[in-house]
Amino acid sequence: MDDNSFKLTDEIISNARKNMNKLVDSIISLKMEELETYEFPQDQPFGLEIIKNNALFYLIIKFSSTNKNFICMNPGAFERDRCTSDGELIEPPYFSRWSWYRYFDESVIITADPMIFRDKDMKIGWMIGEKDQWYVETLSIIIKKLAINQNVLADNILFFGSSGGGFISLCLAILTRNSKILVNNSQLSIPRYSEIFLDKSLDSVLPTFEGMTKKEIIEQYSHRLDLIELIKKEDYAPHITYYVNAKSNPDIKKQALPFIREHLAQEQHKELDVIFYSEEKEKTHNPLPNKETIEIIKSYAKNNLYNLKPDSEDRIIYGNNYESTLEKTIEKLKKSNEKLKKENKNLNKENKNLKNKISEMETSHSWKITKPLRKMNNIRK
Repeated sequence: MDDNSFKLTDEIISNARKNMNKLVDSIISLKMEELETYEFPQDQPFGLEIIKNNALFYLIIKFSSTNKNFICMNPGAFERDRCTSDGELIEPPYFSRWSWYRYFDESVIITADPMIFRDKDMKIGWMIGEKDQWYVETLSIIIKKLAINQNVLADNILFFGSSGGGFISLCLAILTRNSKILVNNSQLSIPRYSEIFLDKSLDSVLPTFEGMTKKEIIEQYSHRLDLIELIKKEDYAPHITYYVNAKSNPDIKKQALPFIREHLAQEQHKELDVIFYSEEKEKTHNPLPNKETIEIIKSYAKNNLYNLKPDSEDRIIYGNNYESTLEKTIEKLKKSNEKLKKENKNLNKENKNLKNKISEMETSHSWKITKPLRKMNNIRK
């Protein structure tokens, strides 16, 4: 690897933790293998730090004790010269909508892009990752492990994002089968979006691709950059709900229309709900206003996510261990079915005995045998 390639240093981690402490009161630093069993706090926001190989993943999380549906929000572009209201420069990690956990009853996970640490001028990285680690894929594993930890079904996970965050969310929804997806003015093919921004992102990871050119990376790792290519690779497409501003010509011409045309031609095609709205503003690519976006997410979650009070013994968890979990669940159902068959057999036997006794009482001339029947008749009178 090139000596000029990015190295995750103690200084970068220390500065990131300092900046995280400005957003949340506590930061939990874990290894990947600890995520499924760690006892996380409930009903209060916290930061989660995970170092995977040469990448630094940060998440802001609030787990609900009463509503275990997941709403996962992912980052788009960020202006590197943005300051707080006090005039202090905001430094990475960067989150889109980092404080929105307060608006939802559901559990909320808000993510940051590890790419942003690699270059002080990079504004968007789409979690492209290094040669041996696609950051979106690693993030999908993290979220699946958190779902296992909180006992959440994949079909009760909603991914949301706009622009670049929409692209990341769509990739996560493809990698997390049965999950839900809602995006606004999303990129669907990064090469069709901006050569300048893509070049900047690729420059930061180029040394890890061991002599490959950017053109070769775009061709050989097209599934990281184009949604149709990822759908083909995974042989799966989620049900997509896609809001797009009809006044945004680049979004319509370069993203929406080509994707709709290509997606409808795919064998993997599922439902695609494209909701066009018309909003005149200076930057038409910008997402819908915050208040409206929050209401859209709330409405979608209420109508499509159902996991209010999960039962840890009975629910099937979709995660990395999906196959083994499913086999165990099927075996459990088989045992339950056998038990029910035995109980049903015993009930049929008891029912037959009762019928015989009733028949005997109705036809017998024995005073003793007919006594219960006579007693019942007296009670009725």
